[in-house]
Amino acid sequence: MIRKAVIVVLTLGAVGTLVGWVVTIRRSVVYNRGLFQVGVVEGNFSVQDWSTSVPPNVVMNLSQGWYVSRSSSFYWMPAIYYRNGSLAGVRIPLWMLFLLFATYPTIAFIRGPLRRSRRRKRGECVNCGYNLTGNVTGVCSECGTKIEVG
Repeated sequence: MIRKAVIVVLTLGAVGTLVGWVVTIRRSVVYNRGLFQVGVVEGNFSVQDWSTSVPPNVVMNLSQGWYVSRSSSFYWMPAIYYRNGSLAGVRIPLWMLFLLFATYPTIAFIRGPLRRSRRRKRGECVNCGYNLTGNVTGVCSECGTKIEVG
């Protein structure tokens, strides 16, 4: 039961990050709290702390709260920002988060039918894997599953 719940949560996370990536590929949706920003910027999850130092060429939006803007650039790779020797920000592309979330549900989705097929070929119960050699009752003696004859 827990395994199925994990698969559902990871699938929803994968779909959410995929939709977020497509929607924000040329936009920024950011929560700004003074010199600290967190949000989705140009298809990337981004956290930045500008309090270490603001570069002279950056115009800061010091208003607090949410803002949405159009972006002209697009980044495909993750990045870590350092200013004055300290960590100032992290950027993780949403497509990478999508792959991270989608890996386990995809493997689980493919693995089930392969396991059942392999068990059928070996003469085992498709549900529990119990060896059904010599079983004539039509029911698995281990788990009670009806045996498919074919």
